[in-house]
Formats: sequence, structure tokens, C-alpha cells
Amino acid sequence: MACCIATLVGLHLSSATPTSSDIALLQSQVTQLQQQASTTNTSATKIQALEVKLEAQVQRIAVLEQARVDHSSQINALTARAADHANTSQVADVEAQLTAQSVRIETVEATTVDTASQLHEQTVLLKSLSELHGTALGSPIVLEDGYVGWYSSVALSLMDTPVVSYYDDTNDDLKLAVCGDATCSTSILRIVDSDGDVGWYTSLALTSSGYPVISYH
Repeated sequence: MACCIATLVGLHLSSATPTSSDIALLQSQVTQLQQQASTTNTSATKIQALEVKLEAQVQRIAVLEQARVDHSSQINALTARAADHANTSQVADVEAQLTAQSVRIETVEATTVDTASQLHEQTVLLKSLSELHGTALGSPIVLEDGYVGWYSSVALSLMDTPVVSYYDDTNDDLKLAVCGDATCSTSILRIVDSDGDVGWYTSLALTSSGYPVISYH
């Protein structure tokens, strides 16, 4: 731009006698050139500022893209962990159910063994009673009606009369029958415990004084 100004000045100075109009024209041209130079500098400054903003936007976009990728990776990892946890929970639930079933089977087996043992003991006791009194085993004695007689246990009193503990399934009670004679033709029935569903797996024993002692569930 300085070279152009110098050229214009040289052209006017080469005139034989510069006039005031020539000087005014020269000054006007110089002013225009200065304005053009100022405009050019301003545009360059604006362009530089826009380039800086553009670079900042590009960097921000790159940061957001990386954040999106990281977030997506975290979601995938959490999804995989949730799936693993669900599988682990399902396996644990199945194992717990199998364990519960095994415990129930063991309980049923133990109950069956206990019941068979009790039946064997009662059969031996009845045979002993029959031999003791010189009579054959006859028809069973019905102490009371209903769904009764479960988990029974028998012992002989001091008078050699049967004493029977049993579970009354009709009323969910623990009961005791004290026979009046060896054949239990008469008996006294007593409710020992009626607080809830009680009287399972009874086991009867008599003290040296003839008092009944019963363990039960």
C-alpha cells in the first residue's frame, strides 16, 4: 500500500506546478487508500477471530464425541454386568429351591423312619400286652371318632394299663388317653395342648410315680 501512495505522490510532484485541486485530489486518494488498508486489517482480524472460534468448536465437538463414546462404553459395561447379575441370581434361586427340596425330602424320609419305628415299637408293645394278659390281639379299640391317632406313643402305667399320647388332626390338638383296664374298654381323654397346630411326633414316657411326660412338635 505504501508503494501505491508513493507512486501517486510522484505523479503529482512531476507536474510543473501543482495546484490546490491536485493537492486535494491527492489527499482524497491517500484517505481512500488508508481506509482500504484499515478495512483490510479489520477483515483480517475478523477472519482470525472466526478461525479461533471455529477451532474451539472443533475441539468441543471432539470432546463431546469422546464423551459420547465413553458413555456408550459405560452403558454396555453396565448392561453386561446386569445380565451377569441376573444369571447369577437365577442360578442362586434355583440352587436355593433345590436345597429346600432336599431338606423337605430328608424331613419326609426321617418322618417315615420315625413313624415306622413307632409302629414297630407299638406292635411289640401290644404283643407284650397280649402275652402278659394271656389274650390274643383282637379288634382295635376306637377311643374317639374323627381324624385322630396320628404320631401316637404308648406306655404302660403302674397298673399295666395303656396310656396313649396322639395327635388329633381334626382339631390340631395334642391329646392323652388313659385306659381304665388292660383292654382299654374304658378310657379318659384329655386335651394336653391346643395352642395352635400342636401334637406332631409325640413321644410318651411315664415317671416312676406314673405321671405322663410327652415330647412333641
